[in-house]
Parts: sequence; C-alpha cells; structure tokens
Amino acid sequence: MKEKRGVVTCYNCLANIPTKISTKTKKLKCAKCISKNIVNNNLTLENSETVSNSQISRSKEDEMKNSVKEQLENERKISIKEQLIPLGSLVTIKDHKWEVLGYLEVAEKFDGEEDVWCEYLLENKSLGYRWLTEFDGHWNFISPCEKKDIKLIPNTKKYSLNKVPVYFEREYQLFHIGKGVIKFINGNFFWPVKIGDTFDFEDFISPPYVLTCEINGNEKNWLHGEYLNKKEVKKILPAKKILPAKKIPYRFGVYLNQVNKYREIRKKLKKLWFLFLIIVTFFQFYFVLTAKNKLIFEQSFVHLPRVNEKSQISKQFELTDGDKNLELKLTAYVNDNFFDMNGKIINEENGKIYNFYDSIYYSSEEDSGSQINTLNFSSIPNGKYRFILEGSTDALTDIPCKIMLLRDVTNWSNYILSIIFLSIIPLIFLILELRYEEKRWKNSNFIP
Repeated sequence: MKEKRGVVTCYNCLANIPTKISTKTKKLKCAKCISKNIVNNNLTLENSETVSNSQISRSKEDEMKNSVKEQLENERKISIKEQLIPLGSLVTIKDHKWEVLGYLEVAEKFDGEEDVWCEYLLENKSLGYRWLTEFDGHWNFISPCEKKDIKLIPNTKKYSLNKVPVYFEREYQLFHIGKGVIKFINGNFFWPVKIGDTFDFEDFISPPYVLTCEINGNEKNWLHGEYLNKKEVKKILPAKKILPAKKIPYRFGVYLNQVNKYREIRKKLKKLWFLFLIIVTFFQFYFVLTAKNKLIFEQSFVHLPRVNEKSQISKQFELTDGDKNLELKLTAYVNDNFFDMNGKIINEENGKIYNFYDSIYYSSEEDSGSQINTLNFSSIPNGKYRFILEGSTDALTDIPCKIMLLRDVTNWSNYILSIIFLSIIPLIFLILELRYEEKRWKNSNFIP
C-alpha cells in the first residue's frame, strides 16, 4: 500500500517541507534553515527549534537573513521614534473626540540624512478618518480632500512646478518633493500597508495650512493639514491621561507650515503705523496751512577776505506772536570757495544767547554745494534781539552776503523724523519675519 504524503510550512523561514502522514507527533528538519519543526498527525506545526548560527553554513545564514518574512518582522518590532499616544486612546481635536487606531513611522532621506515622522490614524464614527502627524515636535491635523475641490492654476514662480493648487480659494506654494518609506507599523488601518511600502509626495504650503499630494503609481490622494499650536497640542496630550509633560517633544526649528509669529505681530503694527501716519500727516498739513512764514529781518553786507573773523553786528529786531520757530537763511555768493560762519543771537532783554555755526561751499564747475544755507531754531520767545556774525573764507575777492530771518515757518524735519521713529519697531519685526522665513525655506527643495 502506498504511503500518504503531505507538505508543511517551516515555522522559521516559511519554506515547504514534504513529509509522510503519520499518527505520531514527530520532528522535521528544514532543509533551508535547518530548523527543527514539531508536527502532529494533522500536519499542524506545534513548535519550532531553531539552531544557532554556528551550526549553519555561511551560505545558509545569508539566505536566511534575506528571508522576506524575517526582515519584515524584525523591522516591524523596531520603532525609531517613541509612540506618545497609545492605541485605543481618545483624543480631542477641534472639539471632536477621536480614537487612535494605528501608528506609522515614515522616513525620507533629505540632504544625506534620514528624517522620520510619525502618523496616528484617528477615527470618529460620524466624521470618518483623520491623521495626526508629528515631526521634531511639530504637530499637524490632517484631513482627506475631495479632488473636485482642488484647482490647479499656472504658477508664476520660476523655481516651482508649472501649476500650483488652489484649495477653497487659497493658493498654495510648492515647498517640498520627496519619497517616503514605511518604517514601522502598529495597530489597524483601513488600507493595505506594510513595512517597506514607498510613495512619492509633494507638499504645498500656505501657513498654517499644508496641502499634500501623495502619489502611488497612477493614484493621487490629496490631504489637507493644519498646524497645531502649543495650546492645542497640550489639549491633545494631557499630562495626566496620556503621558508626562516632560515627554512632549520639544519643537525644533521652523516647520513648513508653522505660523510666522513675527508676521502676525507686524501685521498688527502695520495697522497702527498707518493710523499714526494719518494723524501725523494731518497735523503736518495743518501746520503747513497755518504757518505765516513772516519775514522779520533782512540785512546785506560784504565780507572782506583781508579782515577775516571780523564781527558783523546786525540791527535790532523784535520777535512777536509767542514762542514760534525761527529760520535763519544765509546767502554767500562764493564760487569754488568756502565761507565759514560763527554766530550768536542775543536776547537784549534777558541776555540769553543762541549760538550757531554753518559753512557754505559752492562750485559752478563741479555743480556741487550751494550758496544758500538754512538754520532752524525750534522755539524762541518774544523779545528784542540782534545777532553777531563772524566769518572766514579762502576767497581772494570780496564776498557779498545776505541774512534773512523768518518767523513761524513750515518745518518738514519734525514730520520726517516722526515717520522714521514710527517705522523703527515695524522695521525690526520685518527683519525678524524675513529671518524666520529664511529658516523655514532652508528645509525646502526650492528656495523662492
């Protein structure tokens, strides 16, 4: 009578082992990995006894290490990052409860280094599935997108793709193109996934949002993510319920869709800046329209080079109309020469002195300098005055000069200084904003 035969699968390397059907339990040695398999009368494996590496030939050992099952099982058990939220946990995001079903670790090689981020699969019975991702302490809440809601428009940026997506009237900018590989799996998923699976992806940003197109063969899936700030993350990861606060990952660097805090501050300051600019401009035009520009004194004289430093004493003049500004305009008709002026305005009633200095240079050949210079005194009270002027020049001929004094004149310098002062703080935050964006785009394939 012919013996009945069957086949069992090696418990260790999944190779087929032919055997005779017997009523007794027996041990079978695998010809591939030399492991001993215990088989009962129903051809069912009960246990396996593996041998040490010293008992296996080098060729057999290499063959066993390349076993797909062993490689996948080993990778599955090694987590690169720490799973912070246990499976089955309930987390609250955007005022909805979500159950954690699965956990993935995905890696990408960028700039010669392997970046690893983790993804938590979430489920809400009413809303369906979502994802919670974490990389370097930065968290995003990810939702699937309908393809019909994605519109591609021509791109004006030279460094980017020909077309960029628009999602609900918000345009996104290409930030990164890469390839991801699944490194670790834990839990249940609604799609077939295994370690070693790869996919291409494109990230488009419009902080605090990111739009990701995942490409697997001919299939494209669009995902929309929103950056979660510190307060939102603390609500998701309550220290007492899920993990100690010290284990919440510290945020490193600037993430692709992280909100630029300096931009938000600058936008608020920009509104205040425009408000103050309107107020300052209103007052400036008021002063321009109400300024009298009244000529109160004018005197001409000739400066003689042979008597340099000789004092010129003016006639007495009187200032009225309260504490108004005063403009002194000096004209010296020099050409290719200079004229230095030291002077003082003296209040003859109380003896108070206002000193001033100025220098005039003009060259007709070089078309540089000016024959007229102006000095301003912000506030001089009423009273009777006269001024004393001492001049010196390198000219060899006599220099005709003229002095004019105007009261309550239009002054633009205060207006300009006010604008500069108001612009200092917004300018500082603009610089900080640009530096922040520079740090963001250092992590991109594309630099705008």
